[in-house]
Amino acid sequence: MSELFKYPRGSEWRKWDLHVHSPLSGLNNQYPKKSDGSPDWDQFISVLEGKDISVLGITDYFSIDGYKDILDFHRKGKLNDFALVLPNIELRLDTFVVETKSKEINFHIIFSEELNPDHIEKEFIEALTIQVSGSISGLEGKRQLNKNTLIEVGKKIKEHHGLFKNDSDIEAAYKNITVSLEEVQKLLMKDLFKGKFLFVLAGGEWSDIDWNQAYLTKKNFLQAAHILETGSLDTVNWALGKKDLSKEDFIREFGRLKPCIHGSDAHRLDKICSPDNNKFCWIKADPTFEGLKQIIYEPEERVYIGEEPPGKIDKTKIIKSLKLSSSNGWFEDDNILEFNDNLISIIGGKGTGKTALLDLIAYASGSYANGEKSFLRKAAKNLKGLKIRVEWEDGSPDEKEISETIKTDLEIIKVKSEYIDKLKIVLYPENLEEKNKLTTIYSPIMKSLEESTENEEKLFAFTVKFGFDLETMAERGYELIDHKRKGRFYNKSIDALRDELTNLIFTIDIESASLTEFNREALEVFLNRVEKLLLEDENGNRFKIGSQLKRNYSEIDFYNWLYSTEYYSINYSLKFNDTELDNLSPGLKGVALLILYLELDKEDTRPILIDQPEENLDNRSVYEMLVDYFRKAKRRRQAIIITHNPNLVVNTDSEQIIVANFDRERKTQSAYICYRSGSLENTFEKPDLPVYLETKGIREHICQILEGGKEAFEKREQKYGFA
Repeated sequence: MSELFKYPRGSEWRKWDLHVHSPLSGLNNQYPKKSDGSPDWDQFISVLEGKDISVLGITDYFSIDGYKDILDFHRKGKLNDFALVLPNIELRLDTFVVETKSKEINFHIIFSEELNPDHIEKEFIEALTIQVSGSISGLEGKRQLNKNTLIEVGKKIKEHHGLFKNDSDIEAAYKNITVSLEEVQKLLMKDLFKGKFLFVLAGGEWSDIDWNQAYLTKKNFLQAAHILETGSLDTVNWALGKKDLSKEDFIREFGRLKPCIHGSDAHRLDKICSPDNNKFCWIKADPTFEGLKQIIYEPEERVYIGEEPPGKIDKTKIIKSLKLSSSNGWFEDDNILEFNDNLISIIGGKGTGKTALLDLIAYASGSYANGEKSFLRKAAKNLKGLKIRVEWEDGSPDEKEISETIKTDLEIIKVKSEYIDKLKIVLYPENLEEKNKLTTIYSPIMKSLEESTENEEKLFAFTVKFGFDLETMAERGYELIDHKRKGRFYNKSIDALRDELTNLIFTIDIESASLTEFNREALEVFLNRVEKLLLEDENGNRFKIGSQLKRNYSEIDFYNWLYSTEYYSINYSLKFNDTELDNLSPGLKGVALLILYLELDKEDTRPILIDQPEENLDNRSVYEMLVDYFRKAKRRRQAIIITHNPNLVVNTDSEQIIVANFDRERKTQSAYICYRSGSLENTFEKPDLPVYLETKGIREHICQILEGGKEAFEKREQKYGFA
């Protein structure tokens, strides 16, 4: 796979530790030193290389010296198991009083790996002005932050305070200098840093601030932060709007929900990447700075603090990969397309091979639906001999080879919108007494809908109707009657019987728990009146029933017809927004059925493959009705969807996006149909590359292919107040 798509499975859970102090850290440095007093980097690097961490944040106070040394070690072939190392500058902000004693608030600035370290030093660190907390003669006012200033400040502090006499000059300075949050924010407004930094508020010191004592100060710090660092579950839930403030109230008060991370805050070897109580920080993203930014947009779903990340248990129900071979140039032979565990969105222009991918997976796994739009149905002759291998997460494979004739398997998990109009939620009982059975069958669905907090589910309502099929009763009856024999229907057509039955039509109050005496009486009266139709004619002349029937029928056949339950039904009908399902537009009908399918079949954890669930819907309808259901469904089952709607890709936070492309002449790719995959955070532009799919990243493909793609990203970033 191309280096431009290093993480083809998209966003996955990885362990990050963004708070590891280097041996050059100026405060509380407990790392071993060599005999000459210099840091023992060899021991530090040795411990780091044994850690199963994907992303490391090298942290120093007011400096990135340690980060720069780590980069040098990496260039020399060390620390190759780390996918990424980020610079994390820890700053102390202006002093204020907390419960009668001084307390500084620590703020971290995490910068993108794309920034040149020299630029960070020159344009940010050395541009900061520092001031000394407390009152020390000769240290009034502000100074530029640089090494010479730190040494000067440290010397004077040691002269005035014996408390610091054993510290180095720089350490004494670090313990006493602060910076202004306003100045930090102003410096980071430079174009150089746009989109390349994140503010992290250290939760420990911040939580010590009494809301009653310094409400505005505490609020301002939180508003400025992108991320809160804490290991407290209560704080995590509070920052997500799950405690005393709702999400809406939290956003109104503090601007946006806050993702929470947790690090080891290591100052000694045994603490490196070993946070207290094994509260590791798991982030579901590419190990890049762009990946880290995703937790800002998805503060609940993209970050988790705990020993192990959330995950699906049954690996037999997760499709791991697809491999195609002997494709006659149609696909990239022997290339393995890997799949994410969660939501996978397949995008591309018309005829680029999106449906082909679903068909191939379904065919190999025994769940193929041979519909009119099927790729395999159309291309079977060209694909004869194509070998398909689907591997499941537990290692078990499904393998098939394409023949010229594609057969349809019976077990279907593939749902296509072309079939959705044919579905009806109606059940016909064997007799009228089965109303209670129906109630039992449907009560879990009704209870789920009634208790749901989702607006769309509250729009669902069940209605129970009594049905009488007059036409079928007339047809069956007319088959018995000999219209050439004397009686009420002598020389008459089926219309006469139909008219007579129409005059006798009755209704039953089916809302009651069982048939009431009134209902029983109504039914009995109806049956008696139908029987009387053959016992006498319009003039009151009486006849025997058998004398009016065709010779091969008897009165037993007549009474079997009369008392048959074939013509009566109790229909459980579903309404959506007070409209019968059958009367909805195709788009809304699809939404209603899909919502029921996703929400109510929660025990089914098999992968679900869906082709264009948004068909016939506008963007607003998709965003308002479908997005939340896919977000919930992907937590319990793998979902693979084909879509042309950017909201179903971006605002569902699809973990993996597969871009399909078709090149009839194979000028820009090695096969007719090719795929590239990655995450929403995969972003780049390389217009001069020869392979079309590799000229841009996943984000750029979405914006180009899907109408409204750019707006969907903006909506996602604004969802929790982040713009």
